Amino acid sequence: MEDKEPLISIATELELRNTDSGPGELRKKIESRISDLIANDLNRLTLLLYRLDVNEKKLAAALEQNRGSDAAIIITDLVIERQLQKAITRKQDHGFRRDENIPDDEKW
Repeated sequence: MEDKEPLISIATELELRNTDSGPGELRKKIESRISDLIANDLNRLTLLLYRLDVNEKKLAAALEQNRGSDAAIIITDLVIERQLQKAITRKQDHGFRRDENIPDDEKW
């Protein structure tokens, strides 16, 4: 099962309440909200995917390869995958200090 932190981040972006549920239940709530956006507010879904930095080409390819499948599940998978990638990158960059070898008089 997924790490809950990325799910909570996505739920927050989707303005979902009650993120205290387990990862499986939270994922279902995200899928349901994305399904609702597909049906009722495609523009908002597009903006969300842009804000979350979901790769447009990857999304198009996934939807094309899985024609007939539930688009909400495919989109949810890609959104979670992207949030996990960002979390890994943040953890890797956390220990890296960009300015540790720069003299004080040359720092911005």
